[in-house]
Amino acid sequence: MVIKEKEPKVELGSSKAQHRALADDLPGAAFLVDGAASISFVSPRIEPLLGHTPDDWLSEDGHFWLGLFHPDDRDRFPPDSDLAAAPLRTWQFDARLRHKDGTYRWVGIGLTSWSDGNSVHLSGVLYDMDAPRPDQAQLQSYAAALRSVHQELRETRAQLLQSAKITTVGELAASTAHELNNPLAAIRGLAQVLITKRSDDTELQETLNQIIVDTDRMTGTVKRLHGLVRQTPAEPTLVSLNQTLEAAQSRLSTQLDRHKIELEQAFDRDIPLVHGIPQQLEQVAINLLTNARDAIVQKETRGRITLRTWHHRPNRQVSFSVEDTGVGIAPEQRADIFSPFFTTKPAGRGTGLGLSTSFRIVKEHRGHIVFDSQPGKGTVFTVILPAGPPDKP
Repeated sequence: MVIKEKEPKVELGSSKAQHRALADDLPGAAFLVDGAASISFVSPRIEPLLGHTPDDWLSEDGHFWLGLFHPDDRDRFPPDSDLAAAPLRTWQFDARLRHKDGTYRWVGIGLTSWSDGNSVHLSGVLYDMDAPRPDQAQLQSYAAALRSVHQELRETRAQLLQSAKITTVGELAASTAHELNNPLAAIRGLAQVLITKRSDDTELQETLNQIIVDTDRMTGTVKRLHGLVRQTPAEPTLVSLNQTLEAAQSRLSTQLDRHKIELEQAFDRDIPLVHGIPQQLEQVAINLLTNARDAIVQKETRGRITLRTWHHRPNRQVSFSVEDTGVGIAPEQRADIFSPFFTTKPAGRGTGLGLSTSFRIVKEHRGHIVFDSQPGKGTVFTVILPAGPPDKP
């Protein structure tokens, strides 16, 4: 369905043809009204009907449409009390609306109210008086389809906002990376010199080695920040998720052993390869394993991390998950979990970039990352990717 929307503008993707077919089936101009009585979506058919463009209807305050009713016909519109008390109810009435040429035209109006759990929304159709009048079942069918458009656009807008946040972080990182890299390189270099000169001091050797590990980790964080805006060209290839998880696990094995964290594997040994950049997918696995480790450490008890891989044959998808028995994620934190710099870890631990970076990488691999969590019991993050090489265009 071709719909004019307020900024940011978005595409409807794979359902575009279905929505266009719906628009062709409607007897008039479809529109959506949000809980603040503001027009949020309107179809281009509004212009042939009343002369006003979709941009007119989607004015800054969103209430342009309310001023189009003839003063004597405003009471034909259902009162707010009726709309709020009767979600999924339909109304049909006629009213005079002002055409762009200044005259008033009689139009038919079909309305359906519905609730998203927080506020009441309206979906409706404005149609010419000579057009066939839709019945109640048709109005409810149109309302259901328009609600799906509404939900899809909300999700797309959220993804656009997420992308904008990541871009902003990347631009900040590009301006600070050089200043951070120089002192980090100096600290690492001095630690290596001292290791060579004080080879007889075992305790000092351990401290210096830890300094090198920590500076390497900080340098990696700076590189990930920089990568948010300046991508390093890499050639995609076929990747084994099992081998990717094995490599990530190997990199963190010492830390997991130190915290006495048990690690279990439940790998599907027959899963197909995925098309992607090995280093980036390994980075996702490392980020998820690191978060799982920290969640268990926060709980201050022995814990377990379970790595799984499996194949969705009907959907041609391959998945891997990282499940922990840590502190879990509080409900009020879940909406921000993939936001840059947001972290559930204690102050001074974690950059808040692991999950936002993982989110971006998985999206770039045409996949999805989802999670489920129970506070106090643990969390499982699941990455879903297309199986095999990409489809030919």
